[in-house]
Amino acid sequence: MGEMQRCSECSGSGACDPCDGYGCFPDSFPNAGDGPDCDVCAGDGICAECGGSGEMSNDGNDGSGDDGAVLSRVGA
Repeated sequence: MGEMQRCSECSGSGACDPCDGYGCFPDSFPNAGDGPDCDVCAGDGICAECGGSGEMSNDGNDGSGDDGAVLSRVGA
């Protein structure tokens, strides 16, 4: 297992940097309600790189949990 490091995309905050974690960009004027959704985080405000954990592993694993191993069931 690799060492965990702060996510370089969000600096460890877990929030989407482009929209500051709001999920959308500022309105054209206060309370206009016309601020566009953030396309980087799909509007959820969570860092797309680390999934909101604020940490990244340096073991080369992409974090998907699929390491290519084939599991077999005993007695199947």
